Amino acid sequence: MIQLEDRFIEVFDTIPNITFQGVNLKSKYDFGTETDCIRFLTVNSKGKDKYPLIWLETPINLKGKEPLFNTGLKFILAYPTEAQMENRQRLQTYFKDVLDPLYAYVITALQQCGFVRFINQKQNTFARHYNYTNVTEDKTELDLWDAIVFGRACEINSSCDIKTINY
Repeated sequence: MIQLEDRFIEVFDTIPNITFQGVNLKSKYDFGTETDCIRFLTVNSKGKDKYPLIWLETPINLKGKEPLFNTGLKFILAYPTEAQMENRQRLQTYFKDVLDPLYAYVITALQQCGFVRFINQKQNTFARHYNYTNVTEDKTELDLWDAIVFGRACEINSSCDIKTINY
C-alpha cells in the first residue's frame, strides 16, 4: 500500500526557497492530525526555522484498488505574523511574498510529481486565514499565523515513480 505521507517528503523537498525580506526560506513539510500540528508547533516553538510550514492533514482515506486510489488531500500552509498588523498589510507581505508563492509551488509539485492527478475540481477548497492562532490544553499560546488552507480531490497512482518537477 502506498505511503503518501512518506512520498510527499521527497516531493516537497524539491520546492525552491522563497526569498522574503532578504532571507531565503526553505519550506518545512510534515503531516498529521490537527492535534499533531499543534504538538509540532509547540515542540518546535523556538525560532522561525519551522516556517514556512506545509502541513498535510491526516488521516488520508484511500478508496479504490491498487494501483489507483481516490482521496481528498487537505493542506495547511502557514507563516508567522504579527498581532499589530492589519489584514491588508498581511495580504501585501506574508501572503503575497511567502504564502501565495508557496501555494503555487505546492500545486505545481502535486501536478507534476507523477503519482497525483487532480479530479473533480468542483470539490476544491481554498481559504485564507489571517491572524490565526490556537491555544494548547495547558493554555500555551502558539505562534500567530497567516495561513492558506486548501483541499483537493485526487487520484493517486501507486505504480508511478516520482517525476522531475519544473518550477
